[in-house]
Amino acid sequence: MARILLVDDMPLIRKTVGRLLRQHGHEVVAAADGEEALAALGDARPERAAFDAALLDIWMPRVGGLELMRTLKERCPDLPVIIMSGGGPRAPLEYSLAVAETEGAAAVLVKPFEDQQLLDVLAVVLGS
Repeated sequence: MARILLVDDMPLIRKTVGRLLRQHGHEVVAAADGEEALAALGDARPERAAFDAALLDIWMPRVGGLELMRTLKERCPDLPVIIMSGGGPRAPLEYSLAVAETEGAAAVLVKPFEDQQLLDVLAVVLGS
């Protein structure tokens, strides 16, 4: 199916979401923060994207989700990015998600979310 970049600083989220996606046939590359994600992206370019979609937590140490999304969009403009957030220390949840949509997120998910919500959003974003 799809190759998905999953980026979240919480190991439990990476484990459970990664497992769900793998159970549905997707290949998952997980990273704990934006720096790890950029390393996983390697030398991907618009004509040779490394991933079919990216699923990013908005609040992470070092390189956060919004900054990472901007970098991903610069390098691979057609890469659909799904932003996840349960709120954060620096801004209310509603503001964070509105900014993500304004910045070009294909979709936003509020944590905690149901498995089927994620699968439905991913299907729409992937066009399947």
